[in-house]
Amino acid sequence: MRMGLVKGNLGWPSFWSVAQSGGIPLSEMNMAKYYEMKGHVPFLFGRWGLGSWSWSLPTNQGFGGFYGTVMGHSHACSSDAEDFFADSDYFWFVLAELGPLIVTFLILIISSKMLSFISIKLLIPLISMVFISIGIFRIYCWMLPLNSITCKVFDNQMVKEDFYIDTTLTSQITEKAQHYIKFRKRPPFLLIIPYHQPGHPAFASSNFLGKSGINKYYDSILELDWSVGEVMNTLQEQGMENNTVIFFLSDSGPVFLTPYTNSHLKHSSKDMKLQGEKGSLREGGIRVPAIVSWPNFIEPNQETAVVTSVMDIFPTIQHLIGQPNKIQRTHMRHFDGKDLKQLFKNPNKKSDEIHKVLLHYCDTGDVSAATVGDYKIYFVSQNISNDCSGYILEDPLVYNIKEDPGETTALPPSQHQDVISKARSNSLRFEMSLDIKKRTIKSQFDQIPFPWDMWVSI
Repeated sequence: MRMGLVKGNLGWPSFWSVAQSGGIPLSEMNMAKYYEMKGHVPFLFGRWGLGSWSWSLPTNQGFGGFYGTVMGHSHACSSDAEDFFADSDYFWFVLAELGPLIVTFLILIISSKMLSFISIKLLIPLISMVFISIGIFRIYCWMLPLNSITCKVFDNQMVKEDFYIDTTLTSQITEKAQHYIKFRKRPPFLLIIPYHQPGHPAFASSNFLGKSGINKYYDSILELDWSVGEVMNTLQEQGMENNTVIFFLSDSGPVFLTPYTNSHLKHSSKDMKLQGEKGSLREGGIRVPAIVSWPNFIEPNQETAVVTSVMDIFPTIQHLIGQPNKIQRTHMRHFDGKDLKQLFKNPNKKSDEIHKVLLHYCDTGDVSAATVGDYKIYFVSQNISNDCSGYILEDPLVYNIKEDPGETTALPPSQHQDVISKARSNSLRFEMSLDIKKRTIKSQFDQIPFPWDMWVSI
């Protein structure tokens, strides 16, 4: 999502460890660099998530200033003892689950030696292999986001806090945003605020803890609502609300299962209208609300059923501030997103007016699903609520997500060959373009992170 927002096109393989040496290539154009080219100074306050090495931090990617974290809020950064879960905890959690299997294996090979089925020369390497594997797994756990090294707050390229206090994080980001707006009284300006709330583990400041009367997750939503209100109030105080375009949206569906342990969260509900959650390609995982405010251009209180994407924000802003054709349109700078300006003027367009076909990838794999107007096509089975992987379907699943957003009743594929063919042809064409890129562009992340890079990065 962040890659799509900042660059206006599809992202890359998951960034799961700060030991990975990747980030947005410095040669790539992004929203901040484009804005900088126009003579303005963009800022980002909140979660970055697009590289942790110094060259990949926001201040080296076009942003004039940055305050926040390089990764999202993890269990290792939680101030709540109930939610705290570090890399060592995960190691022992998995080891406890595999313990009976490991013990059984050791008993078998030792018994085999005692019964002379294997020699001592084979016994020692087998036992060594078990303990070496455990050691390698411990290193793997240490490199996960559960390491407290991810709990640092950056002020530009300097570490401001080695271990932030989560309950004050949102208010700090909001204060930074307010200060920026007051300082940048003369527009235009570009400010991106990717808050850490709401998410898991949930957190809220003392002013909002218990305020929802439900649980901490909903308390955090109230704090986020207040924070957005404070930013809006500051714009109004500075007389800038009528000439400021505001995009407000979520980055994914909700989380119902605890990462790593897959236990159900307290805020989860079985009454959700949409299937799936974060990590799934079901509507519950990728269909999120978005609000756009642009006084004197967009009529208030309008809704649209047109299918759009977060990738559309960059091309839209690019057209708003002018001269979009000055960026060289090579394969490195192709936009998968579309300009939404005409949609703002007339929201009552057909659902496929902006994107005839919107492709959905499962992590680093191939196209697994596609949205074609009012229809959703699945080429790969979706068996788990928070996982998009599955087996390839001989006959794709087809749903009418306008009439059946919960995707409860699959339609006969034989009666919808037109939308299936359209999805497949677009998928094939896009995959061919990616093959060309792969010959010239190296992977932006190491496939295997190196432990020693944990110190080199952040």
